[in-house]
Amino acid sequence: MEIFIHQLDQYGNLVSGLYPFDSEVVERDTNLSIPISDLHFEEVDAGIQLFSFSNLEPGNFLLTIYDSKHDKSISNMPYVYTVFIGKVSCQIS
Repeated sequence: MEIFIHQLDQYGNLVSGLYPFDSEVVERDTNLSIPISDLHFEEVDAGIQLFSFSNLEPGNFLLTIYDSKHDKSISNMPYVYTVFIGKVSCQIS
């Protein structure tokens, strides 16, 4: 999973620098936290961080990225996503 985080100040301007966020992945069906071993943050441009990790377990999950120091979640969180293992078929007409 890869997500771009745009770091904005209160006026909507990009804020450069690598800002340390915390994250949590929870399986929706069991409400149990899933450990993430390969969490990675990288500043790809001024004010934009690439957040990435692997999730190899199938299921429905909630991802929350937050600032634990200020006890604040970033916007549009939690993010709901599903992991599929195997073939996926689709029909395009």
